[in-house]
Amino acid sequence: MNENLSMNLPDGRVLAYAEYGDPDGIAVLGLHGTPGTRHIFSLGDASARKHGLRLIAPDRAGVGGSDDRPDHSLAGHIEDAVALLDHLGVEKFGVLGFSGGGPYAAEVARQESLRIRALTLVSAHVQGVQPGPGHRILMKLANVSIPVARLVFLAIAIPAVTVPNFSRFLIGPGLDRSDRQALKDREIRRCLTKGIAGVLWSGRATAFEARNFYRERPSSPIALDAPVRIWHGAEDKVIVPKAAFIYSRMFPGSYLTVIPKVGHLWGLVACDQVLATLAHDLH
Repeated sequence: MNENLSMNLPDGRVLAYAEYGDPDGIAVLGLHGTPGTRHIFSLGDASARKHGLRLIAPDRAGVGGSDDRPDHSLAGHIEDAVALLDHLGVEKFGVLGFSGGGPYAAEVARQESLRIRALTLVSAHVQGVQPGPGHRILMKLANVSIPVARLVFLAIAIPAVTVPNFSRFLIGPGLDRSDRQALKDREIRRCLTKGIAGVLWSGRATAFEARNFYRERPSSPIALDAPVRIWHGAEDKVIVPKAAFIYSRMFPGSYLTVIPKVGHLWGLVACDQVLATLAHDLH
């Protein structure tokens, strides 16, 4: 793995990214959640290597190590991701969107449909569907006031980098039992904490992202000549399962799997299963 890579975008901004798995494997664009950073995909490093996948995971603009951009539209962030793939000489690729990365994965599918070999959505948010209570409050706040939401995100991020295992107490309440069990895993907690801490210097970007999620509506159906697979926990209290059914209609012919008795973090625990299936879809 190499977690500290970067490139200069055409407009001079720096885009931070990581690569996990097999450097010579099939390229997969990994799109992290909200709040989150590229580091969440480190959980899949060994599995990606085993299954011959090269996971390329950028930080979105203004998050983690990436410079901010004035335009926080879905299309703008996808422009950055595609510039990264072009910079790396990647022509065809798979896409893996986790949680808040879902809308960006769908937008990549719309904009770059001829380049996509397979699309996988895991516990993915979709525009137009209210998430669970905690995220819903933050999205409504961002819709009312970006400066106030930014301060709230900063207030969340500061203890995330100063209090050990803070993420366990921050995101634990209200989660499904299986999610609370997942948070006992030290590596999962580390990655989630890094994601929360990623907004410490970027409360503005996260606030705009939350506002966009609140205001935007689901996309029209997308015809994609590639396998589309949707995974969602039946007990997900962060991104409600309704989102998965909207994605299944958005991508006709997609494979939808709703896993019983698991919540939002199932994909992190079962990353080997997800990546093995994605590798199968890519071949």
